[in-house]
Amino acid sequence: MKENFLKKLSGLFFVMMLIFSVGALGFGTKAHAVDKPTSGTLTIHKLKFDGIDPSLIPPIAGDGTQLGQLPPGALPAPGVKFAIVSTTGSNLSMSPSQKDALNYYNSVIGNANVPQDTGTTGADGTYTTKTLPAGQYVVVELMPETGTYSMSAPVVVSIPMMNLDGTGWNSNVHIYTKDGVTLGAAKMQKLDPSNNPLQGATFSLYMQGTSGNPDTLVANNLTTGSDGYTDVVGNLLVGNYYFVETSTLDTYLLNGKQVPFTVADTDMAYDSNGQLLQNKVKTVSLVNYMKPTLQKTRTTDESVDIGETVTWKISTDVPLNLTDYTKYVITDTLDTRLTYVGNMSVTLDNAPLNPNLYNVQVNGRVITVTFTDIFAQGNIGAIQSGDKFNIQFDTTVNNTAIPGVQIPNNAVLTMNNGWVDATSTEANPPMVETGGRQFMKVDPNNNPLQGAQFVVSKTNPDNSISYMKQSANLNVTWVNSKSDATVFTSANDGTFQMYGLAYGTYNIEEVKAPGGYNLLNGIQTFTVDPNSYDDDAMILVVNTMAPTIPITGGIGTIIFFAIGLVLMGIVYFFYRRYESQSA
Repeated sequence: MKENFLKKLSGLFFVMMLIFSVGALGFGTKAHAVDKPTSGTLTIHKLKFDGIDPSLIPPIAGDGTQLGQLPPGALPAPGVKFAIVSTTGSNLSMSPSQKDALNYYNSVIGNANVPQDTGTTGADGTYTTKTLPAGQYVVVELMPETGTYSMSAPVVVSIPMMNLDGTGWNSNVHIYTKDGVTLGAAKMQKLDPSNNPLQGATFSLYMQGTSGNPDTLVANNLTTGSDGYTDVVGNLLVGNYYFVETSTLDTYLLNGKQVPFTVADTDMAYDSNGQLLQNKVKTVSLVNYMKPTLQKTRTTDESVDIGETVTWKISTDVPLNLTDYTKYVITDTLDTRLTYVGNMSVTLDNAPLNPNLYNVQVNGRVITVTFTDIFAQGNIGAIQSGDKFNIQFDTTVNNTAIPGVQIPNNAVLTMNNGWVDATSTEANPPMVETGGRQFMKVDPNNNPLQGAQFVVSKTNPDNSISYMKQSANLNVTWVNSKSDATVFTSANDGTFQMYGLAYGTYNIEEVKAPGGYNLLNGIQTFTVDPNSYDDDAMILVVNTMAPTIPITGGIGTIIFFAIGLVLMGIVYFFYRRYESQSA
């Protein structure tokens, strides 16, 4: 009996020990909370949504961890400055306004008892703070990205943050803030001075640099269409811009003037669907002026005698934008067959131009007229009232000219309109030429005759006669007296020539025939034209022999006398016979 009691007592003790053991095990495995870190960091991810309506910017659900992928349309926003300030012990609400958050920050700036940090997002749009004591902080944007029209609201965040599963702490907290950014648009129009559109000009668009940074090329090769406009350049951030012309039409001069405009915060050019609003497109224009042209003419006859005066005229446009010009020079380089003789005049239209406004230089065959002070503001009014600068001077055709070969004369206008150098010249320069004629004196059998002498004359419009006189340098003048005329003599090959005559009709008169030949009967005419000096146009002048007359005292006279005596004897014989028969 006693033994059974002891067995029961031992079993009860075992059960109690088992219970205590299980209890002790249960107590020993109860979960303990992980200790909260005493400090941490905050990484701010600044995002921008260009040109999107603020109401359409997608929400970002943040749990303090880094996102694996950014939401659609999000781009990193560098250069945004933030303040991160402890709110422990403050009255700032959990969702403060921008104004309240800034006021709070300004009230504690530099307070060593209030943990805080400031920083600016880098190229990737992020900024990580220094290590901060654990606590609650407000993140406030101090300097948004240029062009922001919807700035991110202040954010109150805890450092560190409990993980979502409640099993630990995140001591490197990530938050995402977002802005909406204004995007503008612009286009350029090219006009002529009458405000007509110009097609075919090319522009580049630049954004002006800030803080000493260089300007940035935004777009190039923007070509104006038939309406004078380039295509629209969109997605322009807030800032200062300018168009600049890079090429223009052939008949116009490049205008390198910068055409500025500004995209302001209020210049959003897109609707909530991202569609361009045409009435929000910035439009600027630039006037281009035509390139001054040069006309070169000859005011005297196209063909002249050697030594005869040839007058040339150069006309150039007076630029409408003369005040922009820095150079306006006219250069005429004479052909070697022309000789400058002077009589220079410079006029504005038909009125003499003030000599103080230009300078004339003649250096050998190079004639230069440089307009000097025409660009001065005080001279502009009188000059711009005119249409043309006119330059006139005289030359002669010299003895190096070849008959029938044209002699050109052109000029070049060299200019700078303040932006580019350019030149103009006459597309079809005027010509001058002289002529001539070759002759050969021959007998009826075409054998050359030497020593024939001739003079040349012409009939004037009043029917008077002038005679050709040619100097040693071949200059031709016309005189009234035949005795003063130049005598042309046939050489041993029978040839002689008239060299350096204007085209037209002339007279040739033989004043002395070769020995034993008759003078030509009367005056003969000939023509001079572009081809008359050619060898195959040579004129043959044929002389006939004079009748033969016996010479007194020669053998012919004796024979003639003898025959006469015989005839007289015969006559006498028949006469005597007749007399005797009659008796």
